[in-house]
This record gives sequence, C-alpha cells and structure tokens, in this order.
Amino acid sequence: MRAGRAIDDNTPLSRLIALDVDFHGAIYRLAGNPAIEEMIAPQWPHMRRSMATVLAELDYRANAWAEHQTIAAHVLSGDAKAAEGSALAHAISAGRMTEEKLNAPSRAA
Repeated sequence: MRAGRAIDDNTPLSRLIALDVDFHGAIYRLAGNPAIEEMIAPQWPHMRRSMATVLAELDYRANAWAEHQTIAAHVLSGDAKAAEGSALAHAISAGRMTEEKLNAPSRAA
C-alpha cells in the first residue's frame, strides 16, 4: 500500500501494473485459499492488459489506489461484507473503464 500511495504521473506504466498485481496477489493470499491464485493464474496476461488500459489514464491511477486502500482496510479489519462490496465496486469501475477505452474511436491516423 505504501508503494501504491507513492505513485505519481511519472511512475512508469510497467511499475503501476506490477504494484497492482502485487496488491491483488496479497489479497488472494490473505484469503487463505490457494485455489484462488491457481484459478486466476491463467488470466493474468489478460488482467495485465486490462490494467494497462485503465492505468494509462493519469486521472484513474490515484483512484485505483484509493479503491485498493479501501478494500485493504476492510479486509484487515475483518469486515468481509464491506470488503466484498468495495472489491466488487472496484472490479466494476475498472471493467467499465476498460470497455470505454476499448470502444473509443482510435486516435491513430
């Protein structure tokens, strides 16, 4: 979480993605169910591409980490219902942003 709070507009996209992957992995490990990491492992290449799509937006970077901080606070406090709600909201917002970016008209000539 400390590394995520230290990001800024100059943080390389590759670093942002690595931090995001680390956050998600930590949450999976906190769940105490190794099947979660096993199940998601084949999806990581797709997830990284989606993360790159949304984290390329400078305005979303801080928002993503604020959402991560909220999720982590709920997980660490033992409030499973709030953690679930925050994680779902995070997934929906990132999914919507990914969809919007993919459906946007290309700016390439």
